[in-house]
Amino acid sequence: KLNKELNLTIVIITHEMQVVKEICNKVAVMEDGHVIENGSLLEIFTQPQNQLTKDFIDTATHVDQGIETVLLHPTLLNLAADDVMVKLSFVGGSTGEPLISKLSKDFQVAGNILFGNVEILQETPVGTLLLVLSGSPDKIAEAVRFLQDSDVTVTIIEPDEIEARKVQKGEE
Repeated sequence: KLNKELNLTIVIITHEMQVVKEICNKVAVMEDGHVIENGSLLEIFTQPQNQLTKDFIDTATHVDQGIETVLLHPTLLNLAADDVMVKLSFVGGSTGEPLISKLSKDFQVAGNILFGNVEILQETPVGTLLLVLSGSPDKIAEAVRFLQDSDVTVTIIEPDEIEARKVQKGEE
């Protein structure tokens, strides 16, 4: 309130990323007394560059924890040979677009949603989806390009990454 009404700059030092999400508009991440990353709240939360920043954000959003829970649950991972698992990250306008239904309609690619999350940061929707894309490899590639052209960040989750997570958790 003081910041908005009196145009005062307020500095908050905290490890609580939830507090940062709720009240800050600019963020600086420090390690050993040095700023290692800084930018707008939206930049830091949607495009973190430093591993420490990523770790703080993962704690605050719980997205990676949700995705890991899905990846470690064997009944959810009945992947056919040509299936591709992807993590989609949306920011702003693309968050509200019916992109997943277009995959089926325009590319004949089915999108099985395994996990989803949407938050509002500085009045901007930010979302994450974990999908299994099913269809022919060439159609899946076209669908991925379409998503990327629609300002969606697409991260392909390789089968060996899933196995590595299982081993890390002591499940194999």
